[in-house]
Amino acid sequence: MKVDKRISNDVMIAEFLSAEINSDRFGDKIRGILREKGYSKELINKPVFDQEENEKRQVVLAECRGYGLDKNIFENFPDDMEWFEGTINVNDLDSLKYINWDWWLKITDGTRLIRDAEKNIRKGKEVGELEVERFERILMAIKKGRKIARPIIVAKDRDCQLVILEGHARLTAYGLDRTIFPKELPVIFGFSKSIGGWDLY
Repeated sequence: MKVDKRISNDVMIAEFLSAEINSDRFGDKIRGILREKGYSKELINKPVFDQEENEKRQVVLAECRGYGLDKNIFENFPDDMEWFEGTINVNDLDSLKYINWDWWLKITDGTRLIRDAEKNIRKGKEVGELEVERFERILMAIKKGRKIARPIIVAKDRDCQLVILEGHARLTAYGLDRTIFPKELPVIFGFSKSIGGWDLY
């Protein structure tokens, strides 16, 4: 892994929404919030130079995923997180952990490691509400050249356990065919000394 320059919360929020508006699970909800608020869909992928647009994106992420409201995936999430641009390489996949969530615990036999999800997916293990076929769909899209949003990864600091906040499916797809993993994959890192208080860490 390589950590580069510091970025704002606004960049992280924009990247989070950019990924999830195309998600099978969350895309409809985000588009519904945009319609309800009278916001254009183009808001999601605009640059973060306009503060009013940044505030609108924060509203969307709050209503969709609980950001800033101490709810959903962001329940007990640190409010002092520092965000950075960076990259990971294919070897970093083996040390990344999924969030502490039932489905990821089941598909990895409790380890939360991508390599164990990969093993069980190849064995045909089925686990509840999420279809493993979606990873293959994402893999095919990547192979066809679709640009993907940067995964978001959090930790206490640069030397501690890295946990995926956003990008589980995309990183799992890369794990299923590591030959297509780029030399360096752009990501967003978040670091906070209080990340241990986040239930999903």
